[in-house]
Amino acid sequence: MPASAQMWMEITFNIAYLIVIWVLVIKMFQRMPELPQENRRLAKLAAWAFGLLALGDSGHVGFRVLAYALGGLETQVQVVGQSVSLVGVGALSTAITVTFFYMLVLEAWRVRFKQAYGGFAYLLLAAGFVRLALMFPAINAWNSVVPPQPWSTIRNLPLVLQGLGV
Repeated sequence: MPASAQMWMEITFNIAYLIVIWVLVIKMFQRMPELPQENRRLAKLAAWAFGLLALGDSGHVGFRVLAYALGGLETQVQVVGQSVSLVGVGALSTAITVTFFYMLVLEAWRVRFKQAYGGFAYLLLAAGFVRLALMFPAINAWNSVVPPQPWSTIRNLPLVLQGLGV
């Protein structure tokens, strides 16, 4: 498949995905008052979780669309006097928000099933905080289009644990 066709397929998918996820999040918040009071806390947790997912993905795939519009995925922009990669900033935004997404889903589980956190739940929360800490070092190279290996795999292991656990 030609590179231009692949690019346009990605752009089309990304825009359609963002429209769908944001419409769902907006509808979740709009319909909240219709729910019985006893279900609203759970609904708020779910809505905020998916709101974080939409926000992070807006950075992740939205900045990819913007980078294509500005010349390509390697496009750098000036932010507060620094040159940054739109794709890298987008990857960082989704890395942060998806980590909190899983934490909110875990809390939604606790509320839904009226359970106390046990050792496994605390392990999943700890994995989230470890992941956040692993995203700070400069070795992450958030300013590049291609994530550094093996560090990218290392920082994603706690996320895999969270995802499987949740």
